[in-house]
Amino acid sequence: MKNIIEDKIQDLGIRYYENNNFIVFSAPKVATRYLDSHFYDNDLSKVKELYYNKNFSDSQLYFKYGGDMWTEIDNPRIDKTLKNVIDGKCRKKVIFLCRHPFTRHVASINHFLQGYIEIAMSYQISKRFPETNSDFIWHPNAFEFFERQLEEDKSLWISEDNFNVLKNIGTWPQNSLFKMKTIPTNVINTLRELAVNYIKSESKTNWYNNHYTPYLKTYDKIINPKNIKNVRIVDIDKENISKIFNTNKSKVGMTAPWTKLIIEKLIKSSKIDLIESELVIYKKLMKL
Repeated sequence: MKNIIEDKIQDLGIRYYENNNFIVFSAPKVATRYLDSHFYDNDLSKVKELYYNKNFSDSQLYFKYGGDMWTEIDNPRIDKTLKNVIDGKCRKKVIFLCRHPFTRHVASINHFLQGYIEIAMSYQISKRFPETNSDFIWHPNAFEFFERQLEEDKSLWISEDNFNVLKNIGTWPQNSLFKMKTIPTNVINTLRELAVNYIKSESKTNWYNNHYTPYLKTYDKIINPKNIKNVRIVDIDKENISKIFNTNKSKVGMTAPWTKLIIEKLIKSSKIDLIESELVIYKKLMKL
């Protein structure tokens, strides 16, 4: 069923939020958790996600509400609100949130790398010490999914040496290394090795997850001479979005600084096409 649906319609990795004053477009790792909380009090069933019909004769953008992907995607609906935005008929303030492509990509990798390391360590600990199973609060199928990942990519396996290095810094997962104020050199080296393997693994899938999906090219299609006067483009790393919405709500979610620094260095030394292509559009949007 999934493959049939994916042949018909493409997830653009873009969602939008709406209230009486604003329509705000965003994408994963571009303040979406903040917007989930501010606009809908974390009721994700109200979030609208954009899709594109792959039928070349149909250029319409469609939407589904957040929640279970498969309940509405069979019957995609033309988004009237989005059509009004494109046609310049929307009377509300329209805001497009973005980040520099490099910054967003680093944040996405950092987010998933932390989860990968935690579940990989938890998996191995649970295998070695079955009595610790109750210590790990994971989805019931999480370890089974990780085992399938290992079958597809052996490089994701944590070696005995790396396991010992990470295990020795504290009890997992309660005292996570991601909360440490200082990290020993051998731990930094281990994290770097794991980050290299993880980045290679994700690149093999062509950065499939929509946390990586290029989204600025869709912004570029939506913004046009008809609506440009009513559009504001905001880089969330340069402007405080709480001031835009006149709230005291702080940033939602924390990044792991140690792994982020490692990933930044690794990405700077690599050439990733999706970053390069998005950068062209980002520079264009910043001039509007």
